Amino acid sequence: GATGAIDASAGDGGRTAASGGYVLLRANTLSLNEGLVRARGGTGVADNRSGRRTNRAGDGYVAVRYRDAVTGTTAPVATATRVP
Repeated sequence: GATGAIDASAGDGGRTAASGGYVLLRANTLSLNEGLVRARGGTGVADNRSGRRTNRAGDGYVAVRYRDAVTGTTAPVATATRVP
């Protein structure tokens, strides 16, 4: 089967923060090693008269559609649905 990582996370830096992306995985059996599937929101930093302000954007969405089995974790936690 296929191996590797999927990262739909937003980049950090700049004055604004972008939200994470969307990941859809479909397979008969999925073995997700911790930390290999990500859709995290980014962090932005802005300086103003009051000092430094850090903004964290919302995480994206990970959806898993499987037939037989799914193991492991994603970040953020996936919504897993068993399909016939």
